[in-house]
Amino acid sequence: MVPLKPLHTAPRNSTSPHDDQSCLTVVQTLYTNSCHVNLPRRQAPRWAEHSCASPVLKRLSSPTICSPHLAQSTFPQIKMLFPQLLLATVAMGFSLESIPNRSLSSQKNNGLGLDTVTEYTGYLTANETEHFFYWAFESRNDPKNDPVILWLQGGPGSSSELGNLFENGPSRIGKDLKPIHNPHAWNNNATIVYLDQPADVGFSYTDKPHSVVNSAQAATEVYNFLELFFAKYDHLPKKLHVTAESYGGHYGPATAYEILQHPDRSFTLESLVVGNGMTDPLNQYTEYGPMMCGKGGVAPVVDQSTCQQVDEAAKECIPLIQKCYDTGAPQDCADAVNNCNDNVLGLYPSSLNPYDETKQCEQAQDDGCYTETDYMTEWLNLPSTLEAIGAKHNWTGSSGTVYNDFTETSGDWMLPVVRDIPAILKEVPVLIYAGDKDWICNWLGQKKWTEALEWPGKQGFNDAQFKPFSAGGKQAGEVRNYQQFTFLRIFDAGHMVPHDQPVATSEMINRWMSGDHQLE
Repeated sequence: MVPLKPLHTAPRNSTSPHDDQSCLTVVQTLYTNSCHVNLPRRQAPRWAEHSCASPVLKRLSSPTICSPHLAQSTFPQIKMLFPQLLLATVAMGFSLESIPNRSLSSQKNNGLGLDTVTEYTGYLTANETEHFFYWAFESRNDPKNDPVILWLQGGPGSSSELGNLFENGPSRIGKDLKPIHNPHAWNNNATIVYLDQPADVGFSYTDKPHSVVNSAQAATEVYNFLELFFAKYDHLPKKLHVTAESYGGHYGPATAYEILQHPDRSFTLESLVVGNGMTDPLNQYTEYGPMMCGKGGVAPVVDQSTCQQVDEAAKECIPLIQKCYDTGAPQDCADAVNNCNDNVLGLYPSSLNPYDETKQCEQAQDDGCYTETDYMTEWLNLPSTLEAIGAKHNWTGSSGTVYNDFTETSGDWMLPVVRDIPAILKEVPVLIYAGDKDWICNWLGQKKWTEALEWPGKQGFNDAQFKPFSAGGKQAGEVRNYQQFTFLRIFDAGHMVPHDQPVATSEMINRWMSGDHQLE
């Protein structure tokens, strides 16, 4: 979930702003921001004023230095940003020893009553200090032939167990702390993997201050995880669909892009799927006012005076986002986050559910609005649950540390990850779906950025007419498709579409994975 304001969770670790590790983190942030988001990678970044910058670091402003190999020779300390696969010369082409300083633990779990299928939990350990928790459920249908889905939650800082136990997993948790079977789970025809990332999210944890503060850096560890996962579970087909939600509109494209940078990868990327994602802030932030004021199919939730305030706030906010897009500088992007989130998002009514404009919050907005998540939290932290899944510490739904890293430290929130989409579309199909009652990543913004996207099929996509999307024997939405690009509006659903419309999203993902990219 994308929160309306910074989360006030006590960090598990802290660091002096002047120590070597902090400076290295800044270097990584500056480097990755300038190289990852500016497609094509030809424009030199406009930064070097930071106190951690040195004459050596300033050499990175060369537009050609975005090559991993050139970067390593120019500034060896940042080589950790580009873990190279040392592909084994064995029949499999990959081994568990192929990624230095990375290991994957695994155990089977079938005693919690979530499903009858085989399930696995474990940790990716990176550099012996960062530990990323995953939970995988094999397909209910044919695990040896059905594809694999990776699910990435948003936040930034939200645990993917929210997707598991609140949205599209095999069970939800009831008030009595017992599993409630979900017949519309996404593992009906796929093995699904829920990954808590970055470190410090959910069951994941870190033994030292974070080195990952933006989506591009996060994607490198997700890729490492995927290589080790497919090597560990070699009975599963090496066919992957990356799916993500909310701030996963950053994580998903960054991960898909990272995967495609590895031509020798051991698995195939089949598609990218993003639900109600924060992908293109420049186009998303213009639509908060219209959605709040009755232009998105929901009656206005504020008075005309507030609508005017939102319009005025957006006029100040949008140029700041544009500056972030132009420079990629962490401070420029953080300035945009602070201004826009305080002055635009801050005008939303405090008692109203930002994830569904038609509902009041069941509990405080800061607590996520839904009481059902309280049942999850209690169940996940039961000693019996922790022991069964091998968790190393208690579960938290959101990490304030990660949220602040991705907003205040790097400004990643406002970076134009949307610029990765054209390169992804050249290789694999992309589905953008949106529940039309959500406000925080509303469908108007999703529609706008998909229409504004610069790619060879832009005109054909915009000329394509919306057609009915049917599920469960009735119209459940409307869909637009051209070539490999699809936009789906799902009716009567909020931010967490699989929770609100399980039948529609189950049919959506099953048809999509089968190759029906028109979804008509």
